[in-house]
Amino acid sequence: TLVCWINFFLGFAVQGTTIFTPLFAEGLGATAWQIGLLGSMLGGSYLGFSIAAGRLSDYCGRLAFVRIGCIIAVFSLVGHLLVANYATLLVARTLLGVGQGLIIPPLVAYASDMGANMGKYSSIACLGWIFGALTCSFVSKIEMLFVIALGGMVIALIMVLLYRPR
Repeated sequence: TLVCWINFFLGFAVQGTTIFTPLFAEGLGATAWQIGLLGSMLGGSYLGFSIAAGRLSDYCGRLAFVRIGCIIAVFSLVGHLLVANYATLLVARTLLGVGQGLIIPPLVAYASDMGANMGKYSSIACLGWIFGALTCSFVSKIEMLFVIALGGMVIALIMVLLYRPR
């Protein structure tokens, strides 16, 4: 079940940053096309690294990818707090996609390998997304959302670093 909660905090962190990123980018002077590029780069890096990590984790072990992905996601979320312009936001969002791509496919495969109840696993991930979105409705400063998301991702990182397989 610890694997489920790692997934919860990942979903929480990602959803908590996704909702207001377009407004944040607009505040940095980004055009509509640039805002679309933010989503495309996150999605494209997520896709590319998902394919690679999913395949490689079949041969190289799953948890190493999850750990590396969590570290990258934490650095990405720190980067969100240090954003000075559109270009740095683009880098931070792209790195978040890389982290997601390294985490999610190997974590799903690992949960399945361990005989996890996949319905429960998926439901807890969705719960993370919901709590991330709900958090957005209660926090008035976008920068504070980045701090909260970072906190969630740090919890996931600590969990995965302390996790010892059966």
